Amino acid sequence: MISADSSHDSPLVPGADSLRFGTAALSDITRPVHAMVNAAIPELCRALPPSQRTDAALFLMRYGSALRDGAPDFFRNFHAPSYTVLAYIHASPAAPRRAPDWALERAAAVQAMAMLLHSLDDHLNDGELPATHLALLIRSEAWRRYRAGIALLADGDAALSALAEDLIDAYYRGVTKRERPDTLDAYMERFRDEMATWNAAPLMLARRCGFDDMALTDLRHIYECFGVAWRLLDDLQDAEEDFAARRRAALCVALPAEGRAYWEKGERNGLRSVIESCRAVERIRGIILELLDEGARRAETLGMPGLAAEYRALAGPLAGLAPVSVGGVRTPEDYRGAARENLSIELTTRCGNACAHCFVRARPGGHADMPFDTAAAVLRDAREAGYRSVHLTGGEPLLWNGLYGLVDEAFGLGFESVYLNTTGAPLDAEAATSLARFGKALALSISLQGPDGLNDRLRGEGASGAARRGIELALDAGLAVDVFACAGRSLVPELPRFADDLFRAYPAVQSLTLIQLIRTVRGPSPIDGELLSPADFIALVKAAALLNLYGLRVRVLENPLAGAVAAVLTMPWLPPSPPLVRAGRLVVLADGAIALAHSASETLGTFAPGALAKTLDSPEYRSRVAPDTSACPVCRHVALCREAGMTRPSEWYRDGVDSPPYCVRVLDLAAKG
Repeated sequence: MISADSSHDSPLVPGADSLRFGTAALSDITRPVHAMVNAAIPELCRALPPSQRTDAALFLMRYGSALRDGAPDFFRNFHAPSYTVLAYIHASPAAPRRAPDWALERAAAVQAMAMLLHSLDDHLNDGELPATHLALLIRSEAWRRYRAGIALLADGDAALSALAEDLIDAYYRGVTKRERPDTLDAYMERFRDEMATWNAAPLMLARRCGFDDMALTDLRHIYECFGVAWRLLDDLQDAEEDFAARRRAALCVALPAEGRAYWEKGERNGLRSVIESCRAVERIRGIILELLDEGARRAETLGMPGLAAEYRALAGPLAGLAPVSVGGVRTPEDYRGAARENLSIELTTRCGNACAHCFVRARPGGHADMPFDTAAAVLRDAREAGYRSVHLTGGEPLLWNGLYGLVDEAFGLGFESVYLNTTGAPLDAEAATSLARFGKALALSISLQGPDGLNDRLRGEGASGAARRGIELALDAGLAVDVFACAGRSLVPELPRFADDLFRAYPAVQSLTLIQLIRTVRGPSPIDGELLSPADFIALVKAAALLNLYGLRVRVLENPLAGAVAAVLTMPWLPPSPPLVRAGRLVVLADGAIALAHSASETLGTFAPGALAKTLDSPEYRSRVAPDTSACPVCRHVALCREAGMTRPSEWYRDGVDSPPYCVRVLDLAAKG
């Protein structure tokens, strides 16, 4: 029974009507997919017994449809990204290949069934929709068509079929879980399971477009950002109903124990007091905005600016409300960004190679190994700060005792992915098998500088053979592998043949990732002859873009100048590249120092529990990752750079010249043709 103080005169969420998403209008790219998902509903009705078809059509029209441009829209209650994500995947310039049109049509039909089933199951389960024979018949046929569509999308690919089955299992795990979540994080995690069937069509279509495992992980996270944000908003709008039914929804689990007790007992006055004092509504609104911002940024990185624009359109009305500025709660303008990035941990500075260009070797002092307890504490701190991915690096991490235990610790804490850098040299069959047990959530990069002679000249005699053995062993064990190459002047003319030979020898390699070779000291350096001049850099971008056009997966790591050059040259085939220094990025070095990037010479303090969140929230950090406000705004290339994601001028270490900035000299030369 609801207590006597249950009057709605004092709403739990004041101004709930103003808490709403904006509208993402359909475009020439997304309108066909909207038509495809709607066409799937009449097809479902036609598959029913003849005596039930008309009743089913009328039921579904009453249940969720409205007229749009004179035609029924069966998904009027679904925000556009629910299905437009398929259009953006299919049209993404970052996709290694274009999937056939039938794959998009089949994915749209599967997505229509996923959306219908999500709604039907929810309303049948909570009693809002009576479990009539007709409703159950529609549900059964929708599930049959969902599974049949998945089989057609998989097209005999066992891995894709297994992915879909895992998602269906996750869905049922989420909707049947008996334990009630006690925290907002646990609540959001459960909903990620509950929306798992929505992920099948986007992820399978993305695979048909040639996206690798890392991109699929990103895509799933992008889509879940939207889904979880929508669920949280829906819960704020339905807070009164949830309170009356004592449903443990987002607002309830965002409260401290005292507030949850008031919720369970139906004591409105005490509950409102706790909601106000802990600013629970503002906190949830901030998380919604953070999720949409994170999804938009990642979508841009995957070559889907249209999807990013839809996320920002949804966020518009919420972002326009009074900013959230409560202690411990992030404002819409002040997100840490940790959830969309990975935290890097340098486990050791020891390494068997002797690379002249290594910034780890260039640091003063001897070798350092991070104690296991410290590394585990960094992981816990990172999770508290919002990170969901971790990057383990060195030195050579495979030389660090405790590596497998630390990866276990990461996944046990709920990290979604672990990325491991290695030279490949210490990777034997036993190590590859040990890493493979973590499945596709763990991926490797293996360093190979270029053709064997060039690699050994820069990395040490025999390094090429050791790296190639490591690649073979990792791939044989089923590990996801990227090959990393530091791009110096000697590699540029060799790049096309090197890339072609690499993918011929190891077709399962996910990508060839190019890292611009940089200076590690201010004075003369043995690698000065390998630094890329502006002309060298342009030649590198041309080669990388053309290799992508020819179907080889080549990208430039954390260097948006490459994207700007590709735009000037009208060579749009190069995947987008975010800047090295950006919100959310941090590395904890082996000696405990915290830095903006692995190659950074300046630090931001020393690790201790709580240090990561404090660093991300500090004025110094915000200043360092904020867009430049002096040189860039007056530069003639600013619009081009902003479009490519470049927010600050290039650093001196690109070629050792301070002024004019490297980026200006490169773009000036590129503009001359």
